[in-house]
Amino acid sequence: MVDVSAVIITLNEESCIEDALRSISWCSEIIVVDSGSTDRTLEICESYGCRVIHREFSGFGDQKRFAVRQSKHNWVLSLDADEVVTPELSREIQLELKRNSGENQGYQVPITLVLWDGVIRKSDRLTKSKLRLFDKRFADFTRDYVHESVVSSGHCKRLRNPILHYSYATISDYLYKFNLYTSLGAEQRATTGHRFSVVATLFRFPFEFFKLYLVRGFVLDGWCGFAWSLFSALYPVVKYLKIHEHRQGASCPHPRSVSPGMPSYARGHRFVKGSPGQTASPRI
Repeated sequence: MVDVSAVIITLNEESCIEDALRSISWCSEIIVVDSGSTDRTLEICESYGCRVIHREFSGFGDQKRFAVRQSKHNWVLSLDADEVVTPELSREIQLELKRNSGENQGYQVPITLVLWDGVIRKSDRLTKSKLRLFDKRFADFTRDYVHESVVSSGHCKRLRNPILHYSYATISDYLYKFNLYTSLGAEQRATTGHRFSVVATLFRFPFEFFKLYLVRGFVLDGWCGFAWSLFSALYPVVKYLKIHEHRQGASCPHPRSVSPGMPSYARGHRFVKGSPGQTASPRI
């Protein structure tokens, strides 16, 4: 089997990290870069034999670039603490790497978002492919503070089976991250000279909601689809308003300093994984 290094960055992830680690136990090594957890995250990671490295948070892109540099092997699998590699994907990855004779330097993996109702939906509405498995000699994370991605200079193939992303356990969890990421995104964009238009911002909200709810079909997902469309349409509006606020000289605490004891990604209750189309039960 080809050796694969799995890398994860963490901050107070005790509610979800064990599911993630269990799903990648087949990897040759698991590297965890932690930015100051005060819960049982480190204890859980060490029980799975992870190599834990302490590092002050410097942005999502930079933190993940650091994690990749710590890996012993060329092939790297990047996973968030609230994500789970399905058994089908694990087998597909190992088979693909065994067959790979050098023609592929990376693999795009479908990421399926599981909303707060715990239903695993197979539709493309909540699935987006991202470069998560790559040869580090040809690829690395961007340095973006937020919304980082992997860029590769080699050929990349798309895999069939997904990673399940249990990002939002509750609506409160979503709104926490909503505030965090709009603040980080505004902070990043405010220094680029991006022009702010009140009219464009006002018209963007109904357009985005219509596109998500009706065109992309979130109307089929009931109340959860309505809430997702509403919040997603509001996201760019709030981010642009925060850019405007930033340029007006408003001062507010950095979002990561508001609740230092809270995790950066997965918060609230976790869901026991269910089958596609089934509702999973909440784990307190």
